[in-house]
Amino acid sequence: MDCWGAGDDGTEDATNLIDTGGARVVALADLFQDQLDKARENFNKIQQEKGYAALERSAAFRGGTNAWQQMAGSKEVDAR
Repeated sequence: MDCWGAGDDGTEDATNLIDTGGARVVALADLFQDQLDKARENFNKIQQEKGYAALERSAAFRGGTNAWQQMAGSKEVDAR
């Protein structure tokens, strides 16, 4: 749902979609582990307030330019 990674811009954009568009974050990808941890904590708080399940650690993909490919290819991520 986000092509900017889990950093500040990506987290802000996705948060706006959750708040106004009824979206749900099901996975995260970023180059940096600290950004993934911060974003996961943020989305878990927001989404649990809406009754959604927490994001599992296995739904956070870290890597260079291929993190999104790992996420898209995961059998654990339902991104319909």
